[in-house]
Amino acid sequence: MDSGSISTAHVATTWPAPALPPSPQPSLGPAPAAAVALFLFGCTACFAGCRFSCRAGKPSGDNLTPVGIGMCRRRFMVGGLLAANIVRCISLAAEMLLQSHACPWITKGLSYKQVLWLEDLIWLMPATLFLSVFSLVVFFWASLHYTATIAPVQMLDWAFICMNLVCFVLLIVVAVSTFAFKAYDHFWSYMICVLGLVNFVVGISLGYYGVVLTQELSDTAKRKLPTRFLLPRAMLLSIVCPCGLFVRGFVYIAWDLSLGRPSFLLDLVLCGISEWVPSVCILAALLPISESVRSSVDGLDDSTDNESPLLRSAATPPTQQKNFPGMPGRGWKQLYPRPADQ
Repeated sequence: MDSGSISTAHVATTWPAPALPPSPQPSLGPAPAAAVALFLFGCTACFAGCRFSCRAGKPSGDNLTPVGIGMCRRRFMVGGLLAANIVRCISLAAEMLLQSHACPWITKGLSYKQVLWLEDLIWLMPATLFLSVFSLVVFFWASLHYTATIAPVQMLDWAFICMNLVCFVLLIVVAVSTFAFKAYDHFWSYMICVLGLVNFVVGISLGYYGVVLTQELSDTAKRKLPTRFLLPRAMLLSIVCPCGLFVRGFVYIAWDLSLGRPSFLLDLVLCGISEWVPSVCILAALLPISESVRSSVDGLDDSTDNESPLLRSAATPPTQQKNFPGMPGRGWKQLYPRPADQ
């Protein structure tokens, strides 16, 4: 008995101690990818800001004309892209701060699930804003389509406003309800299901109205503005924007059905595909519009089918315009020939 205990003690004292695992090295994690995305969205926001302040078509006194309405809508579209890219930059910066624990006072007093709820809210709010901006492109193309077919829709403006308000109100209601009932894990599941469906709806609408509008205005664009490449730009938007939205909608629905949470890097790639790439395409498509809108609209009146030069006689004197005394700029035109000319 004593010999066995002695041998056991001998073995215990002579057995080599297990090697300790190496200490974990500090890793950067998703910070470099987030920094690259922050730089890309920041550059896009700066470019959109320059377009909005300088070249997007400043409002003038003829805003009630079709040209003025079109310029105001393009300016509003560029302003929406500016706001969406700025909010995405703020979201990326906040996500980097939360993951690096650089500002512990932000999450002070919050549990782990509450911090995840806050990260989901910060991440999904810019996605909702980008969908709202892309729906503005759908509204703009739908207005052009119904104007070209001489079938205007009376409540199209209000329908666009109401649908966007419903999306934002739904986001607020789901966020408040999940936080109030402490169902923090369900916020991500509910919202990616809603955003996935909205991505599909906006993508289908962009593709449909883009293709229809391209077919309707193809002859006019080729005849009036052959050097502006309006058809290639419209087709580019009709292909790139819906594809990015379809990818994000499909992935969001797949994540929701599997009840899983994606990695930060994968979600960052989805943001680049469905937010940054369409934003760049839309801004690139609007580049020469501020210089060519008025000339293109004016050029629609310069038709070779105009018969007024043929009906005008060379001997017919031009109409005379006389000003009233004391009222410059106001006068009358003589429509009938004078008795001496008869």
